[in-house]
Amino acid sequence: MFDPLQPQVKKLSAKQIRILGNLHYIGEGPRIFFQDAIALINDSSLESKQHLIGHLMREIDSAIRSIVKPLLNSNSETKKSSKCDGHEASIKDTLLFLGIDHQSDVGTLWLKYGNAKSEIQLHKFAHRKDLTYRSFDDEFYREWQNFEIILDEVLDRFTRKYLYFIKEAERFSSLVVVSASDESTFRNTIAPGSPLFRVFIGKLTSIAWFDSLRRMNYFQFSGNEKYLIQETHYYYWSPLVYLNKLIELNEFEKVSSVIQALPQFDNFGLHQEITKLYLQMPESYFLNWMEKEYEWFQRSRQLNPINIDLYLEAIEKVWSLQNEKLCFELMSSLLTILPDPDWDYENGKSNKSNVDNLWQSPKPLRKLSGDSYLKVLTHFVGIIKEKLPLKSIQFISNLLENMLMYGLHSWEKTEDKYIDDHSYITRPSIWDHPQNYNHKLSDKLVPIFRDAILNYIKDQETFDVIIQLVKQKRCLLFQRFYVFVIGKEGRNRNPNLFDEVLYNQIYAEDDCFGNEYHSLLSQNYAYLSKEEQVKYIDWLDTWANELEEKYKLEYQSNEVQENRVLSDMYNPKHRIDLFFYRKLPALQGNMPPDKEKYLVELKDKFSKSFVKPEFPHYHESFVGPISPLENLDISVLSVRELIQKMIEFQKEEDGWNEPSPEGLARQISRDVEINSSKYLNSISDFFNVQIPERYFGALLWGFRGAIDNRTKLESEALCKYLQFLSDLIKSKPIDQTLHLQHALASFFRTIFEKKIIPKEAFDRFDFLDWISVLLRSSSPDESYEEKGEDFVSKGINSVRGNALHSLAYFSIDYFRKFLNDDASKASDDPRVQRIYSILTDHFTGEYSTRKTDLCVLGQHFAFLYWLNPNWFHENRKLILNENKELSRIFFFSYVQYGGYSPAIYLKFKEWFSDSIEYLGDLGENAQEEKGIRPFRIGNFLVNLYGNGIIESCDDTLLEKFFSLPEGFLKANAIRFLGENAPENEPSVVKKAEALWRWRLENDPSFEEFEVFSLWIDREVYSEELIFETLRKVRLDSRLSFGIESYLRFVKDNFSKGPKISIEFINLVTEENSYLWNAKPGDDVWEILVLGITSSEASVREMAKDIIHRLGSYEYFQYRELLGI
Repeated sequence: MFDPLQPQVKKLSAKQIRILGNLHYIGEGPRIFFQDAIALINDSSLESKQHLIGHLMREIDSAIRSIVKPLLNSNSETKKSSKCDGHEASIKDTLLFLGIDHQSDVGTLWLKYGNAKSEIQLHKFAHRKDLTYRSFDDEFYREWQNFEIILDEVLDRFTRKYLYFIKEAERFSSLVVVSASDESTFRNTIAPGSPLFRVFIGKLTSIAWFDSLRRMNYFQFSGNEKYLIQETHYYYWSPLVYLNKLIELNEFEKVSSVIQALPQFDNFGLHQEITKLYLQMPESYFLNWMEKEYEWFQRSRQLNPINIDLYLEAIEKVWSLQNEKLCFELMSSLLTILPDPDWDYENGKSNKSNVDNLWQSPKPLRKLSGDSYLKVLTHFVGIIKEKLPLKSIQFISNLLENMLMYGLHSWEKTEDKYIDDHSYITRPSIWDHPQNYNHKLSDKLVPIFRDAILNYIKDQETFDVIIQLVKQKRCLLFQRFYVFVIGKEGRNRNPNLFDEVLYNQIYAEDDCFGNEYHSLLSQNYAYLSKEEQVKYIDWLDTWANELEEKYKLEYQSNEVQENRVLSDMYNPKHRIDLFFYRKLPALQGNMPPDKEKYLVELKDKFSKSFVKPEFPHYHESFVGPISPLENLDISVLSVRELIQKMIEFQKEEDGWNEPSPEGLARQISRDVEINSSKYLNSISDFFNVQIPERYFGALLWGFRGAIDNRTKLESEALCKYLQFLSDLIKSKPIDQTLHLQHALASFFRTIFEKKIIPKEAFDRFDFLDWISVLLRSSSPDESYEEKGEDFVSKGINSVRGNALHSLAYFSIDYFRKFLNDDASKASDDPRVQRIYSILTDHFTGEYSTRKTDLCVLGQHFAFLYWLNPNWFHENRKLILNENKELSRIFFFSYVQYGGYSPAIYLKFKEWFSDSIEYLGDLGENAQEEKGIRPFRIGNFLVNLYGNGIIESCDDTLLEKFFSLPEGFLKANAIRFLGENAPENEPSVVKKAEALWRWRLENDPSFEEFEVFSLWIDREVYSEELIFETLRKVRLDSRLSFGIESYLRFVKDNFSKGPKISIEFINLVTEENSYLWNAKPGDDVWEILVLGITSSEASVREMAKDIIHRLGSYEYFQYRELLGI
């Protein structure tokens, strides 16, 4: 079934959506009538659609009046009226009950429909006057719009009286005798599947209503329920509550008659809830239902969402009732494996692609997830294995065979002994072992099948039936099981069969059987007689000689000759060595001396390879570079011994699983971090150019770790080491020391940012010269810069980026230590002059237009400008010029990561304006985290405003910023201002309040209302401001993350503004939320208590309306506040 709202959803107005939502409380019929009327108005070209719409209007009108009618008192207008004016009287009564004035706009409009003298009575819209028809015209459309106005107000008022309808539904449920009149009133008051029906059925406890409800089809799915049942996985059908109560009354036949009368459905939740019912019923009813569940299992392609534990309980009960056939049918259907419907098994390719892809494979279709599948199978096998052990084994084997067959790339006919299912790759051992990948479900079934057959052999004292079972299946995995079982049991149970496998050339040579054949030898060879052992060795030698001749012929073929240079794998001698290496270790200790010696040679040859005797396809995981020395080994070495190790250990990388220089370097770094003083005390020993550069870097990373751990380092020795490294870099071509440059630049950034260099060292060591050397580095190169737009990360992962950071942090450190925070001294200071000279050289040189360099400079713009503004004035064109892309990278980096600077704002105001324009041009894409974006521009502006640089809210830039469409940008600024206005500076707080009032006058975004909750939490701003905000809260913000702060304020200050407070609660509760599920003591509850006890009548009435509305959301706990 289609969603009836979906086709028109784009054409519905907000009012129409509200009406449809509220008609849901009346019933499905009126909601569909209104929906179809809209469809006729919007889409239909029918000439007579006015008559059709008129009929629908009449049905909606009468439905609303009929649901109110039972609640009218005996003195109502309807009781007193004559037949001719009954419609008008009914409308008057409904208006009175809902609290709508007869003379209000809505009252006047609605009463016209019931006035016998009116020309706009609904029946006149619906019925013909003569043999003509009324066409749909502007006049009728205006009446339709008036009808919408009526419905919008009336239905809203309906929700404000909702608890009275709840009480009426409960009255119906309490009846012990149901008359025809009760049925009639019920039908016109409570619709099937409606919220009121859920209340009624939930309270119903007796059988008095059963026949009436069945006769009136209340036990059938409504149209909306059919849609929800079909379109969702889980739907709770409200009559189930009542059916559960009938089961408690032992009314099993009544329950079953309802369920059996339902149409076919596939909703998981509904099936599960009904299964729960039948688990409580006698076995005949239960088994009948499980037959239906079997049919559901059969027709379903996906059952993963079901409650596995529930169905395991149900199937176990089927088994306990001795219905083996149904039990196996249920399990088979749940666990069935089907071919991939998107795979062409004949041609070995996907049906969805015309291109052959060797890496693409079919995916066998199953109904459960892997975990659920294993859980069900394991549980099932545990139930039946005692009574039907062989049948359980056959069941598992069939499932496993289907998994393997439907996972094959193609179903080619072959004369081979087995069909290669590649199980030896993903599950190389039938026993549990770390080498097993277990990626596929079939791999995970192996231990279940293995344990089942081994237990069967053990308990039944026979293994012939198992041998026959696995032997007849051609998939490789079952042939491996054949060798596995023979290896474990064959020598004692069937020696002839054991010999047949032992001397089988396929099992002995083929890698696919490598693990099983090796296990067979390991478990049995030592127990063979000497004669049998000699016989086997001779057979191996004879077979090896034959193989060697075969390998030589293959090696000489043209195809192999072309690959001879690339690989030694085809070398006959190598292949024979492999053949023996996979057998002889299992025979060790029971072989002739020449074979024992040969085995030693083989072990030495393959010791560093991935070749393992028992695993022809061995694998390992990468865990990072490996050190030849552990931390303890390094810690006991003297510095000179360690240096010797560094010099000696310079081998090329043999492989990722072998010890490497990088591994040793990392281990040394860890020791330096722990024992930094040991290295600094002997630092001059490291001034040795024979030491590979990676180890110099390792010391730096270790020292950096010590600094991060707040270890105090001896600065003189440290600086001497830095001097040595800098000189080493200068002595070589710049591109030959990149590894060391990275380590040194990053280290400089750390020591100056953390200010660990003492004042006296600034005069003894030429740090600026060292930094200048690094600024000549080629890192980052252009190719690295082109990979994405995250230049901030590139700055901290490149040499020049870290060098520029180091220069900036050096400036700050130097300024604090030597200039005593007095910027007036900076222009005359030689070292400061040199800093800016370095910047001039850099940004006029080779890297002047590199994006990463400009990004780093922008991040430190605020301090560097404050220290020497003249440099930026004189060199402005170096950083802010006609190249807008580069200029924006610099300035946006400042905005996003730099500090606040009034001087920069005043001097570069046009770039602040450009930042706002850039965000405006991005539009909806502004929030994407891509490149450097000036998101903090609003924070800058409100900071400047709070500090008086921007004098008023009428400022051009401030207005320009708050005119941006993206709410999150403005919300960031409002959050910043609200959180940072100092509470001990009343003037700044007042300015912040003035700006927010200005925003309230200019329609703030809902995101701004959200973050205003943080203003409330600070308790710094005036209550008047918050009450003003409550008056203007945007609807979109009613369920924001900050709603709790608003609620808390309203509760604490209700008496200071009861009217505003209750209106705010009325606004935010127009939409359902988990927040309204409150209890005594919670904010919402206490606010409503204050509301209904207020001295103001209007506040009390609104509080009551809110409580009724919350009841429509099924939060019935508030009823006690009204005594309903």
